[in-house]
Amino acid sequence: VLNAFVFTISSEISDSSMLVYLLMLVFFIPTLSVSVRRLHDIGASGALALSPFCIQLVKVVVDRVSSNEDLQTIPTVFQWVVNLFLFALYCIPSHGDNKYGPDPTK
Repeated sequence: VLNAFVFTISSEISDSSMLVYLLMLVFFIPTLSVSVRRLHDIGASGALALSPFCIQLVKVVVDRVSSNEDLQTIPTVFQWVVNLFLFALYCIPSHGDNKYGPDPTK
């Protein structure tokens, strides 16, 4: 979720874009691994953790191709919805074993 937040604000911060990209690079792998582990704990696919990054790629392409500001806001809104959905998934408690392994709370 942290990387997704940094991705979301990166297009809005033009002066310190190098700092934002450096932060994304530093936090990408640890955030992705913790996210996948947590999604596996609740029995969900770890591929869901990549969805904010895929949406960000779409956002970058749309920003580069289109000058229509209404079209540019659609990926941003969708990214916030996906981030909230993932946050809700991360808050679900683990219940028993699943296909990814035993319950981590036991």
